[in-house]
Amino acid sequence: MVTWYWAAEYGKVLAGYGFLMFIWPLFMLRKYLKGRSTTFCFAFCVTFQPVLVNTVVLMLGLFHLLNPWVIRGLFYLPFLAEVIRWLSWGKKERRNLKHLLNGTYGLKMLCHNVLWGIGRRIRSFWRMIRARLYGHWWEYGLLAVIILYGMIYFSWGVFQTYSYGSGDHYVHNAWIYNLTKGRIFSAGVYPEGMHCFVYGMHVLFGIRIYSCMLFLQPVHVSVFLLSVYVFLKEVFRWRYTPMFVLAAFLTLNVRSVNAIVSMARLQWTLPQEFATHTVFLCAAFLVRYLHSAKRRSFRGKLTRGYWDENLLVFSLALATSLIVHFYPTIMAFFLCAALVPVHWKRIFSGKRFIPLVTAAVVGFTVAVIPMGGALASGIPFEGSMNWAMSIIRGSGKGDTA
Repeated sequence: MVTWYWAAEYGKVLAGYGFLMFIWPLFMLRKYLKGRSTTFCFAFCVTFQPVLVNTVVLMLGLFHLLNPWVIRGLFYLPFLAEVIRWLSWGKKERRNLKHLLNGTYGLKMLCHNVLWGIGRRIRSFWRMIRARLYGHWWEYGLLAVIILYGMIYFSWGVFQTYSYGSGDHYVHNAWIYNLTKGRIFSAGVYPEGMHCFVYGMHVLFGIRIYSCMLFLQPVHVSVFLLSVYVFLKEVFRWRYTPMFVLAAFLTLNVRSVNAIVSMARLQWTLPQEFATHTVFLCAAFLVRYLHSAKRRSFRGKLTRGYWDENLLVFSLALATSLIVHFYPTIMAFFLCAALVPVHWKRIFSGKRFIPLVTAAVVGFTVAVIPMGGALASGIPFEGSMNWAMSIIRGSGKGDTA
């Protein structure tokens, strides 16, 4: 019975995470994402949604408006309104509802029309999925097997003990609990992207914070593996090479203590691990931007620089890394720097360098606005933030919480 209980909690986390991270943005922004590649839609969701949730939660907290019912209203009301629009709920449907209430329209006919409309939409969605998978069934099927194995691999330890794997879990759990009381940055200014996301899952779907902290990373590791796949797909020419790399990563037997600890950390819901996927998405979409950037027209005139949707995801990935933890931002910088010698001429051309710098500045600004507002309101830095200053001064490693 104990195993079934925790399996149900895992299912709740999986369903809540999938809805908040993917279904909500895909549905709400379907017009913008229509016609975009599967890779772009995936990367957009896993970068845009954490930034959105973090910004909404922290800005509400700054103005002392952070309340579960406010979050639910901001999340559910636009979604329900969009569902009504998606079902083509127009004058005809409103007239039928009026006739139903007057007793001049049959309930069976109303249900038939509504179900027929839903079925039509579902068939249209399935045709779109088949079109995206056409010619890639083997590739995506193998990738799905690897991702499923990875999720099982990183969930195995949690189902053996049902407890946190690190003492830092309790600190972050307390910070998330304070968000439920309307208190942001309760221990001082610190990147709260992961905390806000867990808070959103708790408030919107009623999932226990403990269950979220226990199972979120074993679920989120699928995004990490897919992000690595997206990056490797840009590096290797053969489309199956990334599969072998991921398979080797998940199955290679290593004896190094550091490697074992690193693998163990990927199943712990901690900020640094939660943002690891952004490292690879920053690099992947930098490469995509440099290879496919085109000049866009604005009000009938061509822009002076190259701008495209890949630059948007690069900026969002940078912002996501900053709002969750600063270490992934540093790792992303070095990974992107490794690409500079190969793409030197493209990066430092005037038409690409200025848009690239602009995107980085925008991503940085979006990430630090809530933290800057908190500092301006008198909230000091959290104690472990001193690690950055100590490293800059060369006085020590500092706290890495």
